[in-house]
Parts: sequence; C-alpha cells; structure tokens
Amino acid sequence: MKITFVLPFISIGGGVRVVFEYSNRLIKSGHDVRIVYPIVPPLLHSKSSVKLAKYKFVESLRNLKRNNEIKWFDLSTPLIKLFSLNPKYVKFSELIFPDSDVVIATSWETAYFVNSLSPKKGEKFYFVQHYEIWDIWNNLNCWEEVMKNVTDETNLPIMMSYLNPEDPYLKKIKASVDNTYLLPLKKITISSWLEELLKQRFKQEIYGKITNGVNFDLFRCFQRKDWSSGKKIILMPYRGERWKGDLDGMIALENIKKNYSNVEIWLYGMRKPSRVPDWVTFFEGLSDKKLAELYCLSHILVIPSWVEGCQLPPMEGMASKCAVVATNVGGVPDYAISNETAIVVPPHDPKKLEEGITYLLDDWERTKVIAESGYEHIRQFTWDRATKEFYEALLRGFRETETDILK
Repeated sequence: MKITFVLPFISIGGGVRVVFEYSNRLIKSGHDVRIVYPIVPPLLHSKSSVKLAKYKFVESLRNLKRNNEIKWFDLSTPLIKLFSLNPKYVKFSELIFPDSDVVIATSWETAYFVNSLSPKKGEKFYFVQHYEIWDIWNNLNCWEEVMKNVTDETNLPIMMSYLNPEDPYLKKIKASVDNTYLLPLKKITISSWLEELLKQRFKQEIYGKITNGVNFDLFRCFQRKDWSSGKKIILMPYRGERWKGDLDGMIALENIKKNYSNVEIWLYGMRKPSRVPDWVTFFEGLSDKKLAELYCLSHILVIPSWVEGCQLPPMEGMASKCAVVATNVGGVPDYAISNETAIVVPPHDPKKLEEGITYLLDDWERTKVIAESGYEHIRQFTWDRATKEFYEALLRGFRETETDILK
C-alpha cells in the first residue's frame, strides 16, 4: 500500500514520534511510505505556545540545511517538503505531493490541507492523537467553568468540548479544531477517551482505536535497578505547559522532599525553566538514550498531567521498571491497572499525587512489586502490534471506498 502521512512539523514531539514509529514499521512490512511536512510550520496561531512555535520554526529552518536529516530519531522514511500546508496553495502543493492509496492527516492543522487534496492523492484519513485546543487547556477560567458542572474529573476533557468560551480568540481556535472532526476524513485515534469524544460529541465513525506502543529496544533497563542503596530517586517530566500539571507535581514533590531525607528529585525537559529549586536536579534537552538511562536509574516516575492524548512517558517508565504515579487521563486507563501496574490518581489534585508517592515510599517492597507488575503488563503494548492494527484500520477504510465505487 502507498501511504502518505502529513505532519505539521518534524521536530521532537510525542505525536511526531508516534508517526515516525508507524512509518518505519510500515516500510519494514513492505509498504511504500512517505512523510510530507511544511517548511513553515502552522503553529503561530497559539498565544500560549509562542516560544514553542518559534522553537519549531527555527528547527524547521535548521532542517533545510540538514537536507531532511532527523537528529533525534532513527527515521528510515523518506521526507517530502512543501512550502506550506495552507489549502489556498493546494494546487501548487499537489505538483510535489505523491499519489497514494491513503493520505493521513496527523493534527488539526493538517486536516484542512488533506481534505482539500484531490482524490488521486489517496483515501483520506485523520489520525486524531489529541483534542488540540491547547490554549483552552492552558486557561484556568475554562477549567473552572467546566468543573462547576462535573463531579467526575475523568470526564472533564470531554466536557470541555461542550464549552463555549467567551473570549473571541479562544472561541475561534476551538471552532477551528472542532470543525476538523466534521470533515469527511476517516478517523483513527489512540485512546478510549478520544474515541468517546469523536463518537459522542462529534458523531463520527471510528475506523480504529489503537493504543500507542513502546520502543522496547530503547526503553528497557540496561542494568539492574538498585532498590537497596537507601537512596530513592523520583523522576518527573517538566514540560512548561499548564495542562501538563507541572505545578501540581512540584507542589507534591516539595512536600515529599520536606518529609523524606533519603529522596532525590530529578526533573527533565526540553528547556530548563528560569527558576529551579535547589532540591531539584534538572536534566535539559535529553536524547532518547539519556532519557532511557534516567528511567533505569529512577525508582518512581510521576506524571501529573490534566489531560493527554495517549501519553508515552508512563509506558516508557513501566517498560524501564519504574513504579509509576500518574493521573487518570489520556491513555492511562487503557494501559494501566490502578494499584496493580501503576498508582493512578485524579488530575488537578497535588494532594492525591503526594499521597500516591507517599504510599510507594512507605512500602518499598510493594513499590518493587508494582514496578515489576507494570513491566510485565506493558510488554503487550508493542509497536509491531499497534502497526498491525493501524494498517488493518487503513485497509478497512480503503476497501470500504472501493466497495462503494463498485456499487
């Protein structure tokens, strides 16, 4: 099958990594795969992510000099550069865009472009990896408005889809994202909550709900984890976005540090924040290999997000025999069993995060059992399994159209 993915950018990010994992494995299975991306990434719409947008823009310019060389991922898939994904220029873009059996939008910005392509470019799919209303996820007023009417916080992300923001900018951004789900593109997604969102809120048919995989060649313990030294290492990502729950995590970890003298707190992230407490060791701009080493050295991994699509770090931590404390959002309900393979707590609650960490620190033998159980459980979530399911979803949609044409 000839398959073309359309990405908004190729710099480091979870959604990009997922597409790279799929494309490499589809090629290995004998398919003809291409990845198309724009020189100018369509990310300057987001007020709360200006720094990130500038970073990705600079990375894209650097990539021009690298002749499509990806430094952060071992990618075997050919890359094709377009100037822009603006549908206004689709006729020009189609001169470069490859003819395919299927073409796959991978973000809301790419959905409009894919929808504008001519039929000869392929059967059109939309790979929904998140509900991409970034500025709303970062807006406390929006969260507070929704929380007034919701008792179960695990339903908050879906309830946010019904929110009608008063701010004209937020209203416009939300409408831009929401309207992509109504386009005649065949939807594939990555977690149960996104499947429910698309079915319940937007009345869409889902051709596949496929939980992400783990690269076990990379994320595994290269050495035996030391549980007996007396030093207990807690690791947490610091992403610099409010909806990632950084502040909740820091509040919980600060209390833990006050109460446990034998604990080390490690944070990692793309960029080190301007202020870092002296009780924190921060690791900046890690390669995958270095991150894998941190997982192997750490005992507890804390993921405090308010919302996610199907987040990879808890899976990677479980694969590295960390005892994971994660909020019950994104893909966690799909790949973790609460109190068996991970400690799962409600989002928006630093106290619950602290209690989850405390539970593990106070019962070290139980912590080792959870870490081992998490490792054994996550082994089923391979990228080979996910790729097989992803291809089957594409095939269902492709054959459905062929059948309709024959009728």
